[in-house]
Amino acid sequence: LGRIDAGSILPQALSDPDPQFDTILPRIRRLFYEAGGDSMAVDAFQLDSILNTLLKEDHRLPYTMVSTDACRALIAMRNDRYTGRLIESEFQPMWSLLRCWSRMFAAFDPQRAGYITCLDFRILIEQVGRLHHRCT
Repeated sequence: LGRIDAGSILPQALSDPDPQFDTILPRIRRLFYEAGGDSMAVDAFQLDSILNTLLKEDHRLPYTMVSTDACRALIAMRNDRYTGRLIESEFQPMWSLLRCWSRMFAAFDPQRAGYITCLDFRILIEQVGRLHHRCT
């Protein structure tokens, strides 16, 4: 428990699209339109609301909440235009990344407490680094 066998995870698992993304895409578009209007661009507060709605509905993921600060970081990682806003077309890669990290984090948090020890976090980061190195 609490260890990921990095050898058993395919390198592309870090960036694989959600196989059910097309199923939830109409819902995502509606949420983006409701939050961002015609531009369909959302800020961290709006993304927080969208993600938490989707995470509560998606029972495949072990966690159901994302903080506004995490949303700011996710937007910064995926927003190549430096607007501080995420457009709907930038959402799928971010969703895949969030799903991957959530699954990996859950492997170290079998009780779903929402936190892991410093040692486990270090091991998790090392294993992600190995996976990333195999991808490149």
